[in-house]
Order: sequence, then structure tokens, then C-alpha cells
Amino acid sequence: MINEGLNQLHKEDKFSKEIFENICHKSPIVPKNREKIIANALWSGFQKDFIAAIYLLCPQVENIIRDQLKKIKVRTSNLDKNNIETYNSPEYSFKIT
Repeated sequence: MINEGLNQLHKEDKFSKEIFENICHKSPIVPKNREKIIANALWSGFQKDFIAAIYLLCPQVENIIRDQLKKIKVRTSNLDKNNIETYNSPEYSFKIT
């Protein structure tokens, strides 16, 4: 179904990498220093290079989630005595109200 949808989009519209960059630039959740890499990942998916898209998007989505959690004061990492940051494991549960 994804291929069918992409084929239809390719037939009907002209999408460019710049469109994806513009979307990322205007997105309130895409960090300013990660706009290009996320746009490249989305473009890869649009071009049906799903391996590259997933490889690029997974760490970016994790970063976006951590960033959004930090904004609502959820602790996503810890500093040890040597100021080395360790990310909390996804196994930790937390309650957002």
C-alpha cells in the first residue's frame, strides 16, 4: 500500500527535496540543527529508499522525543561524577499528566 500511495503521489505532484527541507524548517518539533538530515531522511523514503530513510530517521525521532520530554521537564539523562551524560533506558516508566 505504501508503494501504491507513493506511486500516486509521484504521478500527481512534483515533490523536491527542498519541499521536505521547508517542511522541516517550519516544523515546531524538528530541532534547528537537524532540519537537513531529517529532510534527507524523508526524501529518501519518498524516493523508496526505505533502508536509508529508517537508518537516518530512527536516531532523529529518538532525539525529537527526548527533546519534547525535556521541554515538559521529564528527565531523559543523568550526569555521573565525571560529567558524562548517560541516557535513561526506555524501560524506565514515567507518568505524564
